[in-house]
Amino acid sequence: QTHSVASAAAVGKRLAHADKKVRVRGIDLLKSWLQKHPELDRVDYVKLWSGLHLGLWMCLKRQVQQELALSMALLMHDIPRWKLGVWMDAFWESMKEYCDKEDAKRVSKYCLLLRIVCAEAFRMLSLGGWSLSEVRSFAETIGHRYVQCNSICSLPRLVLEFNRIFWAELLPQLEPMPALPVEVILELLEPMCATAVSSSLDSLVGSIHKQILRRTPAVFCNALLPQLLRTASQKETPVKNQASLNETIKVLRSRGAVSNDAAPETGSPVPSCSPALHNSCEAATAAAAAAAADERSQSSVVRGKRTKKKRRVAVKSPDIAATLERDPVQIPVANRKRKAVVS
Repeated sequence: QTHSVASAAAVGKRLAHADKKVRVRGIDLLKSWLQKHPELDRVDYVKLWSGLHLGLWMCLKRQVQQELALSMALLMHDIPRWKLGVWMDAFWESMKEYCDKEDAKRVSKYCLLLRIVCAEAFRMLSLGGWSLSEVRSFAETIGHRYVQCNSICSLPRLVLEFNRIFWAELLPQLEPMPALPVEVILELLEPMCATAVSSSLDSLVGSIHKQILRRTPAVFCNALLPQLLRTASQKETPVKNQASLNETIKVLRSRGAVSNDAAPETGSPVPSCSPALHNSCEAATAAAAAAAADERSQSSVVRGKRTKKKRRVAVKSPDIAATLERDPVQIPVANRKRKAVVS
């Protein structure tokens, strides 16, 4: 254990070195070492990610953090493709350990790393033709993190960040596809739907509905609605979660989705996916803008009172510029006030 900690510290120091040549050399050595050892397992990947996180922790400048996070995300191309799920699981495990020790200010660099790694993982799935086995492995990894949210206090922070960036990083990888099977998206949304039904954490359930389910592109709403209707009608679903599901169903129907109970075939591709996804991106942006407008309207009364109060003060305050322009010598004698002299 002491040797593993020392080796992780050595890797982290080289990756966070002040000289860029030393950092690039360290990344190149790590890539060649990963290519020569395809037999590594999950424990080895966790140790490796610990050294990488330590290197990111030592970085202070934002540009260096971005470069190192991108280099760390590209390491998944140097491991066997069938171990992508193990690599991502080790990434989440090491992220949990490091975020337990960080405050809200320093955790921003790990949120940046999470966004870049997830974007590269979606790109890997896209390059592989969206294989259903790889998508299922990625969804299972995310599902384990959702399950752990009820017992680990720091993990919801990372999961909430993942919910926020989910569609922003997934949609760019879907646009080049001429046709995409609906079952791929349903497989990715499966852990979110299961958590929205069974979780008792209000912040997590609300984030899943607002950031993911209610922003689903219109081309996939027809397949998602029957699943939500089925889960909302179950007796085992808690009352709060059932109310949130019903609200999400209303939002999807208002966006023009079909509200019939018959689900389409999961193996059928969606034709002309690119323009539809472009329109769905605009719809999702409009929905986000509407939500932000609702939040601003809730506090409009308070801001209105403050504005009126400030305006009253401004009206009562004297005109300083006019006062300075007045010359007391030119004021008539009758208008001048004389001081009372007490004898």
